Amino acid sequence: MEGMDTTHSPSLTGNTCTIQHNPTDRHNINEISGSTTIDMLKDCCNNKLVKTSDKHAKFLLENLNLLRKQKELCDVILIVGQNKIPAHRAVLSACSPYFKAMFTGELAESRQTEIVIRDIDVYAMELLIEYCYTSRIVVDEKNVQMLLPAACILQ
Repeated sequence: MEGMDTTHSPSLTGNTCTIQHNPTDRHNINEISGSTTIDMLKDCCNNKLVKTSDKHAKFLLENLNLLRKQKELCDVILIVGQNKIPAHRAVLSACSPYFKAMFTGELAESRQTEIVIRDIDVYAMELLIEYCYTSRIVVDEKNVQMLLPAACILQ
C-alpha cells in the first residue's frame, strides 16, 4: 500500500496486526522484500492487516469544514440573531452533548431544518461551530467573556 512503513515490525494486539502509516515512505506492499516478511504478517496477524494514518482525522475535518462552507450536505441551519449558520447535525452532535440531545431526542428541533438559538452571542456561536469543524479556536481578551457562557450552554 502507498505509504506503508516497512522499516518497523508490525505490532500485534489480539488477532489484529497494525502497521503504522508513514507518509514519507513510498514503498508498495508488493515491494516488501522477502516472503519472510509476508509470512510474518500472515502468522502474527491471522491474515488481518490494519493500516492507520495520522493524517486521516485532519483530512476528514478539513473536508467536512469545506462542505459546511460550501453549504453542501448541510442538514441544519442554526439561526443566531440575524445570522444563519449551516451545519451538519452529525458533526454538531459529536462535538456537543447539547446538540446531541437536541437532534436525537424527542425535541421539536430534531425534526426541524432551521433552529433558532437564543441566549448565545452570534460571534461566539460562529467560533464554537468553527471549532467543531477544525479543532482550533482562538480565545483572547476580546472574546472570552462571550465564549465562556456559550461554551457552557453547548457543553
